[in-house]
Parts: sequence; C-alpha cells; structure tokens
Amino acid sequence: MDINLIYDFGYTNYGYGAVFNDYSSYCLNNIPDINFNIIDSNNLKSSTYSGNNDKYGPLYMMIENPDTKKYILISYWDKLVDIIYHHSVTGFDIENCVDIITSAGCVNDITYFKPIDYNYTPFSYTCTVQDNEKIIDEIYKNIENRVYPEILSFRGFLYQFREYLSYDSRFNINSTRNPNGFLSSEEYINDIGKYHINLSLNGAGEICNRDIEILGLGSALLRLKLSSKFHNELIPDYHYISVDHDDIESTCLEDYYKQLSDRIIQRFEQIKDNKGLIQFIANNGRKWYEKNGTISSNVKLLNKLVNFNKLWI
Repeated sequence: MDINLIYDFGYTNYGYGAVFNDYSSYCLNNIPDINFNIIDSNNLKSSTYSGNNDKYGPLYMMIENPDTKKYILISYWDKLVDIIYHHSVTGFDIENCVDIITSAGCVNDITYFKPIDYNYTPFSYTCTVQDNEKIIDEIYKNIENRVYPEILSFRGFLYQFREYLSYDSRFNINSTRNPNGFLSSEEYINDIGKYHINLSLNGAGEICNRDIEILGLGSALLRLKLSSKFHNELIPDYHYISVDHDDIESTCLEDYYKQLSDRIIQRFEQIKDNKGLIQFIANNGRKWYEKNGTISSNVKLLNKLVNFNKLWI
C-alpha cells in the first residue's frame, strides 16, 4: 500500500512546515503497513505555478493515493476559496479531493468574513516560526511584569481595516515594518508580550499566527468573533474575548469599518477593568494553546484526523 506525502521541503523553519515535516517523520516511523513516499513539491511545480495558493504552494500537504489520485489536503492557507472555487487557476483536482483538513481561510471574503459553505474537517494553527514557541514560553514565565493597557494595541501589516484603525486615536496601531525592514520574531513577541490584553485583527484571512502567539503568551486575546472552526473549539468569552459583529448593517465600507471599530472599543471598555475575568480568559487561552497551538500538538491532531481509508473509497 503506497501513499505520497507531498509538501515543500524549504519551509520547515515555519510552524506549518515543521508540522508537515514532523508528521511525515511520524508516518514513516509509526505506520508500518503503508509505504510512504515523501515528495518535495518543488520538484512538481509547473511553469504556471501561481504562488502560495497553488496546489504545490508551501502551506499545503497533499496525502495522495498514487493509484487513484484521490488525496487528503492539509491546508494552512488563508483562502479556502482558492482551492474550492478557483481550482482552475490554482491547479487543484477538487473532484479527487476526499477531505480538506484546515481551520484557516474558511471565509468567503476578506471584508465581512462570512463563513464559507463547505464541509471541511476542522484542524488547528501554529505560531509563525518554530523559534517563537521558545520565546513565548520564556516570556510566559515573567507574566507578572505585564501591564493592563489603557488603549488596545495591535502590531502587524497595515492594510484594509487595520489601516483604517491606524487613523483612529482610540487604538494604538503599529506596523511590523521599521526603518531597517521588519521586526524580528523576538522583537515582535516581546512587544505583544508586554500586555495582559492584546488585539488581533483580521487580515488576508481570519485566523492568524498572531492569535496563536497571543494565546501562547497567556495574554487575553481580544478579537472579532470567529466563524472558522477548530477541532477543539476556541470558545468565545472563555478562550478569547469575543466581539460580536454579524448583525452590523452598513451602506458602505467606511460605515461598516466605523461600526466595527466602535464595537471593538465597546467590548474593550466592558472588559478592561475586570482583571479577574481577563486572567480567567488568558489562562484558558494558554491551556488551549498548549493542547492545540504548538507544532507537536498539531502533529498529534493530524494523527487523529487523517483517515487513510478515505483514499480507497
């Protein structure tokens, strides 16, 4: 019985790449009744390769039956629509895809972030790079040095709603760019590690490495209520401070952004002085991270979620 494990070998320093690499090692060493062929997707890219969203992009692993071409896709890509609806461009054979295992990119658009109508298998997510896990654990040991912010802070790439908030004096919105390029991982994690509450804002996708890193720091994550699902659910107002937004009605994008920013401020004002509740949510978030947000926990989840029998149905 042969199975191909196809992924990009060049990204193993990243959280998702480390998961693919460690999961491949697990399969080779612990599943003796299957002959696994580990294939570098770089060797399969064609002249029409479309980048990260291409089926041989670095944020995917394909688990393929070489005889039937049926496959299971593990995805950390932030636009599931590229697989399902734009497969003529990205190269996915959607008819032979028997399962998509993901918790990322499960929305229809990057403005309103409405859930996509597709029956995916909920998975999890990781930190940006492997080293961030060590940095997070070191900072977590000194949690008593943190402050309760008077104003919500965010650091990341500034575009769309994030850029809009950068002009709102009620927020402290900062770019990860600096005069020398970009903040290092250590600088970035240390920056968000200063606070007992951290804001995460949707970007090109809904769930982000930042969310996982904030949870890992044992800081209370404040964000818009998630529509993406996880294998072990991230429960609103238990694992993170949730901002409801589905009921917002607007006539234009600027009006929508204005109402959205007001909702975030209102939720922050409700929570910011309740230190007991903030710590309760932060502690729950840290426990969730330990079981779901690390590289090793993602590999354990894949051991549970991947059903090789689907490749022979």
